[in-house]
Amino acid sequence: MAKGDSLWGLAKRYGTTIEAIQAANGLAGTDIQAGRTLQIPSNN
Repeated sequence: MAKGDSLWGLAKRYGTTIEAIQAANGLAGTDIQAGRTLQIPSNN
């Protein structure tokens, strides 16, 4: 994660959904910290 990244932008970039990223990382909301490593699930 880099400063300015958002769940919406990551979901769009990697072809998945915000909800899928939240579920894969145990996130309850949409707030994320720069420098955090997130699992990005595939949409296959």
